[in-house]
Formats: sequence, structure tokens, C-alpha cells
Amino acid sequence: MKKNILVFKYRALGDAILGLSSVSYLKKLLPEAKVTYGVPHWVAPLFQNIETDADEILGLNFSNAAEWCKAYQIIKAHQFDQVIELNQSGRTRKFFSIIKMLSSTSYLAHNHHKNEGIILDQGKKKPNIQRDLDACWTCFKQGEVPSYLDYPPKMILKKRATPAKSIVLGVVATRDSKMWPFSHFKTLMQELIKAYGEDLEFLIPLSGNNQDRLVEHELKKEGLPPQAKIIRVPLRDLPYELSRAKIYIGNDTGLKHICAAIGLKTYTIFGVEDPYEWHPYGKEHSFFRAKVPDDAFKNPDEYKHLISEVTPEKIIEELSF
Repeated sequence: MKKNILVFKYRALGDAILGLSSVSYLKKLLPEAKVTYGVPHWVAPLFQNIETDADEILGLNFSNAAEWCKAYQIIKAHQFDQVIELNQSGRTRKFFSIIKMLSSTSYLAHNHHKNEGIILDQGKKKPNIQRDLDACWTCFKQGEVPSYLDYPPKMILKKRATPAKSIVLGVVATRDSKMWPFSHFKTLMQELIKAYGEDLEFLIPLSGNNQDRLVEHELKKEGLPPQAKIIRVPLRDLPYELSRAKIYIGNDTGLKHICAAIGLKTYTIFGVEDPYEWHPYGKEHSFFRAKVPDDAFKNPDEYKHLISEVTPEKIIEELSF
């Protein structure tokens, strides 16, 4: 029987990009299967103008009881025989426990914070993509366990922008401990203009939310060069806007993962978070990490200032443009 699979990741934007690796693996493992990729409803527009290995992208919302009912009707209509949830959340665990009681759908989930469970190497410290692939392998147990290096997330644009001498700067992050100082971004731009010319362009994507408005205010207080362009576009148009650049430099954030997935070279700056887990890429994508204690992630506020030890000069030394 042809399998009808829902691979589901109800997490942040970057996590949704990384989950594409599992979709690609399952399509290779089970080429006749229909593989649907479920993501948060607000992330779904990102995939509107791109192609992935998923047969369908499904946006789901679990914000309240009414949305739970809608999600149930959507999943019921699709008649999935297998659901694989990557990086399980408490809210979705409760939802799918109800789905299991009301249907014959098989449900498997991994939660990397837990040491128990049937998932291969559950609870082990691994690259994000590898944890997801371990869950997919555990579900079907066919062939060798896949390596994350063989399944980088890929987003194929239906239409790319005209290439330009541009660099994407990722100045926003979900946590303060992941934020590189705005003064460093200013210095970086100044030095790159000296090195590569006045025609160099910096693309700084920001949303319209209050946090990003504050970021824009702080950047302008530092003094942005005329080559810096703040861009605000709907999520469905963001990959196209980014595609005219060659390089991403900045914080470890969803924007970085989009850039990597569409083919840009990335240079990512880390503080307390461990790149081994949160930078699941090969050597073609570079990273810089501050010197922090191994357990710094347990007290991020205490060590968040150390990310400033990664200087603009260190990045420029390694940059290949």
C-alpha cells in the first residue's frame, strides 16, 4: 500500500527549514509515498514560491480550541497513515494523542530533551538535522541510518532575482544571547566597503513587529552607511529578495537557514549556543564562536556578552566574496 506520511515540525522558522532534510530523506527512502510537510500556519507562506521534496506543504495552527478543531478536520481529510513529529512540543503531543484515539493514524515523535523513548539515540547531543533523521529512520528502519551531511535542507526558487554585489546581514535573533552587537555590524560594513568597494550592498531583512522596529532604531543610532538597505517583504517573497546576494553574515536565526537552503554561503556568529547542535552543515558554511563554558547555555544571561568577542576582523579574515 502506498504510504501517506505527514512529517510535522511545529517550531520556529529556522526549525521548519531544517525539517526539509527529513522530507528529502523519506522521499528517497520511500519514493512512492506521499510525503506532506506540516509547519506552523504562519511559516507556510515561505514555501509558496519555492519547490521542495515535499508533495504538499500544510500550515497548521494550534493556538486555541477552535484551531484545534480545524487542524483535526484537515488531518482527518488527508487520511494520513503515519505522522512523524520532529522535536515534539507539549501542545502538539496532546493534540496527536487525541488523533490516535479517534483514528488509526500511527504517531511517532522525538523530543531531544528527553532521554527515554524508542527513537534512535534519543536524548543524545547531535546536530539538529541528525536528530530528525534518527526519528524518521526509527519509524521505518530500512537501510543504514542516514547522515545529516547527505541531506542539507534545500529550497529551489521558482524564480531568482538578478545577482548583485550584495551581502545579507542577519541582525535579529530570538534571544539576546544570540545577538551580535550592532556596533560590530556597523564596523563590519565599513570595513567590507573599504575592502570590496562602494558598490557593495547590504540587505537587512526586518519584519514589522515591535522587536524588529527597535532593532532598526538601534542600527540607525549606530549610523548605517548608504549601502545598507532595510527590506520588509511578505514571507512568501523573502527567498526571492535574498537570492540576489551571495553571502549571509550574522546571527544564528531562521534567516540564516533560509539563505543556506537557497544556496548562499553563510558565516554565522555563535555565543552560548553550541554550533555542533544548531549549525548542522558541512564545511561550506562557516561559523565563529565566542569562548564560553561548555554549560553556558544553562545560564545564557550570564554569558551573553561574550558573543562580542567574535570581532568583525575575525570574520573578514575568513570571508571569501
